[in-house]
Amino acid sequence: MIERIEQKGGYYLYRPTVNPAKCRPETPEQIDFVAWVRYNHPEHAEMMVHVANEGEQTPQYRQQLYKMGLLKGASDLLFFIGPGGAIEMKQCKWSATTKPEQRTFLENWSKSGKFAAICHGAEAAKEAFLYYKRVFAV
Repeated sequence: MIERIEQKGGYYLYRPTVNPAKCRPETPEQIDFVAWVRYNHPEHAEMMVHVANEGEQTPQYRQQLYKMGLLKGASDLLFFIGPGGAIEMKQCKWSATTKPEQRTFLENWSKSGKFAAICHGAEAAKEAFLYYKRVFAV
C-alpha cells in the first residue's frame, strides 16, 4: 500500500505505508516506473523526460551544463502533459533524503499550478502518476 502525504510546500510525498527493511537503489526503481509508463500509457511516454542532473562531472563540465540550462535541484522526471508534473524519485526507504534545492524546485513547480511529488519507489511513482492523470484529467 502507498500513502500520499501533502507537504508544506504544496507538493506530495508518496511512500509505502510500512517502511521496508530492504529496497533497491533509486535508479532501478526509476527504470521500472518509466518502463511501466511506456507500456501502460504510451500516449504520455513521449511527453516525459528525465533530467540528467545526477552523477559526477568535472567542475568545468558541470558549469557548462548550468550555462546550457541545467537547473540544480530539478526533479528526476518531468511530464509535459496538461499543466505539467514533476516526480523526484527516491529509493523506497523512508530515510532516503531530499536535498533542500530539490524541495525548493518542487515547491516552485507546485506554486505554478503543476503537480509535484517525491516518490519512494516505483510503486509510489505509479500511484502519483495515476493521481496526476485523474486530478488534471489528462
